[in-house]
Amino acid sequence: MSEEDLLKDLYKDLDFLRSLKGVIFVSTLEYLDQDPQKIKTIFSLSRLAGRRLFIFVNGKVSEWTRRLRDFLADNIDVSIQIYEYRNISEVINMIPEFCENDRLLISVRKDLVEEIMRKGLRCRKIIYLY
Repeated sequence: MSEEDLLKDLYKDLDFLRSLKGVIFVSTLEYLDQDPQKIKTIFSLSRLAGRRLFIFVNGKVSEWTRRLRDFLADNIDVSIQIYEYRNISEVINMIPEFCENDRLLISVRKDLVEEIMRKGLRCRKIIYLY
């Protein structure tokens, strides 16, 4: 299943999305550079899923927000928190605070998804975008 199909599939179950209390998105600046429009889907998902979005990005928060300025301005009805990380272990240490049974985790990092599953951290659903 392609990345686009994975995300579109989520929209088919609006009851599931509305039952969530937020979206956790773990990304890289490189992923964003591939196609800045990809993030639009993440923002629209978070609108349906509790209007809360937690973003983890490798790099300066200021760089991320500069690149996403238009999306951030258009999504003032979504509570957005952005955290930066240098290595994946930092995210692993922070995730339990955010990873709850009522959150959706979307990651572009396969190593993070594998580690979260290995540690048994709980989210309602975990999606790996490749």
